[in-house]
Order: sequence, then structure tokens, then C-alpha cells
Amino acid sequence: MASRSSWANIRVMTRFDLQFMLRSRETLMWMFLMPVLFMFLIGKAMPGSSMDPDQEPTFAILDLDHGPLAETFVRHLDDLGYAIVRVDAESTLTRYARRLENPPGLSQRALAGEVQSVELGFKNLNTRANLDRVRVNRALFQTLGDLAVVATEGDSVSTASLRSIGERPRAVTLEAKPAGRRLEIPTGFSQSVPGILVMFVLMVSLTTGGVVLVIEREEGLLRRLASAPVTRREIVIAKTTSRVLLGLIQTGFAMLVGSLPPFRIQWGGQLPAVLLLLAIYTLSTASLSVLLGSFARSRGQAVGTGVLGANLLAALGGCWWPIEVTGPVMQKLAWCLPTGWVMYGLHRLLSFGDSIASIVPSLLLLVASAIVFGWLAGRSFRFQ
Repeated sequence: MASRSSWANIRVMTRFDLQFMLRSRETLMWMFLMPVLFMFLIGKAMPGSSMDPDQEPTFAILDLDHGPLAETFVRHLDDLGYAIVRVDAESTLTRYARRLENPPGLSQRALAGEVQSVELGFKNLNTRANLDRVRVNRALFQTLGDLAVVATEGDSVSTASLRSIGERPRAVTLEAKPAGRRLEIPTGFSQSVPGILVMFVLMVSLTTGGVVLVIEREEGLLRRLASAPVTRREIVIAKTTSRVLLGLIQTGFAMLVGSLPPFRIQWGGQLPAVLLLLAIYTLSTASLSVLLGSFARSRGQAVGTGVLGANLLAALGGCWWPIEVTGPVMQKLAWCLPTGWVMYGLHRLLSFGDSIASIVPSLLLLVASAIVFGWLAGRSFRFQ
């Protein structure tokens, strides 16, 4: 068991090491600026990033008919939860992600028995576009249903008569409710914020942490420590602890920024479990950082290995895209990597609403990796 003087040595070396790493402007840039930029850009590039649950999806409509059927059709779209924006030119219509054009004479020709169609367009063809297409068809069927009732009752077809049909109480209603918990694969900022957090914690730990060890070895600082009244074990613990603190600072900042607009990530539901998972992950990356710094022969080698390794682990572990959308082979491969373990846990806690019990395998694997990396770092640590 470490003595009081041993812990004092560890604290002093940890504080010095952390201050030394935070003096670098490059480190500060990759800790605080670049992650936020990547969170935003990658999140915006993903389908669903602009889907704000508190904001109605917008449908831009160019109505060249203005007849009763067109007006009723637009009203049914509005009832389905869309924010309807009427435009008066096709050049304006193309600016919107969802757009619909009612051709001139639509109502008159449809009432005369001619087959008519409306023009539906999307900026991005994705799963949300498929849902929009279903809802547009639903609004069309509702319009045809209102028209059939008016025709059956012998009334003249007008906007008012069609509206009165829609305002009548329904003789038959359908009540829909969830049959179980819905699992939505994270996308947009829900994927990019935790994914980029995990990636950059690993990258900064490997590059900055590894390079600092190389610099200290090249400049003889480690040789001086070897002649000081400190043990090899104390040095390795201090080096690892300083990198853990570096990762925790970076994690805390990323979580704070991720909770603000435009990201609005909700950490609160399982916050203790999220913090525990990320803390153990930073311990694993810190141990790996000391291990890399012990093997690296030059600063360039440490940076190159750190950047390449972090990007490779991020891509294969599900930091760039949800691993749930990949095939079985890639999902199994992710379970062999620390990034895959932590991303699995974050998705379970943040996106799927699971409890801490669901991430026990991730926690155990991360703890095991931290122990293995730490043991290897202690065995391979060298002063020159």
C-alpha cells in the first residue's frame, strides 16, 4: 500500500504533468474547439439533425388551383401536424425540404372525372421522406372521403361543405398506443455529440499524452525523475492520473456544450451512469496513452500513431455513424474495441432509455482494458 509520501509525490507529478499539457495551444484547440465544430458539421450532415421535437415540420405549398379540393387537401395536411407555408413562385418553393405543388384546374378537372395528381418533392430522400409521403397520401384519401360524403348527400362541392364534413364527429375512431418501448437508432446530433466526444477524448489522450512522454524522454526529464526519490510505479500512476484528469476536463466541457442549443442532448435521465461510463473510458484511454508514449520513438511517431489509431477506432467503434445500421460483422467487430463498448453504453443510456444494468458488460470490458493497458504501460515504461 502506498505511503503518505508516495501519494504526495503522485499529486505533485500529476499537477505538473497536467499543467504542462494544458499550456499547449494545440492541445486546447483539439480539446475545446475542434470537437464542437465536428459535432455540428457531422450532426448536420446526418439525416434527422434538423428534426426538433418541439418544432413542426414545414411543408411549402404552391397552390395554383385555389379550388375546394386543393383547399381541403391542404387543410388535412395542416391537421397532420405540418406547418404549412404558402408560396407564390416555384423559385421560392425549391428552397424548402418538403414541397408540394397543386396544378391549376385541379379541383375542376377532378370533379369532372379526370385523373389528377399533385407534385411532391423532397430535398433529401430518407426515412422521414417516406413518412411524409404516407401522410400526403393520407391527406388525399381524407379529401376523397369528404368529397364522397358530399356527393352522397347531394350537396354542392365547395370549401365550406367539405369543411363541414371534416368537422363532424367520427362514427368510428381508431386509438393507437405503443405496444412496447420504441427503439430509435440515434441520428443527427444524438449520434454526433457522444460519438465525437468519445473520438476526441481518445485522440487528445493518445496524441498529447503520448507526445509529452516523448518530449520528457528526449529532454532528459524522465532521467532526472529516475534519480529523484520517486518510484517507477509512482511515475506511471501520476502520468496516468494526469491524462485521466485531462480527459475528464474535455468530457465535462463537451457534455456542457452538448446540452446547449443547437445540440440539446438530454444527459439528465441517466446522468450518474453516463458519468461513470465516461470516467472509466477516460481511465482506459489514459492507460493506453502512457503505453503509446512508452513505445513511441519520436514525436512524429506518437502523433501519427495517435491520430491514425483514434480515427480507426472511432470509425470501427461507431463514433462516426450508429453501429446499429451496419451489418452483423461490423457490430461484432465493434464489440472488440473500447470505442465500441462506450458507444454501446451511451446509446443504451441516452437513446434507448435503458438502465445502468444494460451497460454492465461495457463497464466490465472498459475496466478490464484499463487494467491491461495500465499493466502493459507499467512494464514498458522507460526513462530513456
